[in-house]
Amino acid sequence: MTQVPWECQRDSNCGVALNGKMLSFMLKNKEKYELVLNKTLNKAQVYARMSPEDKANLVELLQDTMKVQIGMCGDGANDCCALKQADVGISLSEAEASIAAPFTSKVQDISCVITLLREGRAALTTTFQAFKFIEIYSMIQFFTVTLLYLNSNDL
Repeated sequence: MTQVPWECQRDSNCGVALNGKMLSFMLKNKEKYELVLNKTLNKAQVYARMSPEDKANLVELLQDTMKVQIGMCGDGANDCCALKQADVGISLSEAEASIAAPFTSKVQDISCVITLLREGRAALTTTFQAFKFIEIYSMIQFFTVTLLYLNSNDL
């Protein structure tokens, strides 16, 4: 059984950083380091120095192993694969990444995430309200047609 370094400490309230080389190494030897990879993904707070393939693999791993929704912010062509793979992809530039990402911000910082979440919740609420309206309209239509058929049979 492989132990990770932060389990050996009494105070395991520490952060873990994962770079692209280490992620690639653990993915190539996944059967040997699967437990360490899962523990690292649960504990990691910083992901750095990754190739475009590593970024896409990381997003896919987080979605599959941790069953979480992933938001990815990127500003260049090297982020395109991860932006497409993520549940919510935000391009922080008007360059190549804006083509791949579902959302693009003209401001090059992450302040747009709050606006995106607000707009997403508003769109979801609007969709539910529209569904309720269509549902009640269909029920009214059904009962009206049923009453018309019952009344016409009585004549």
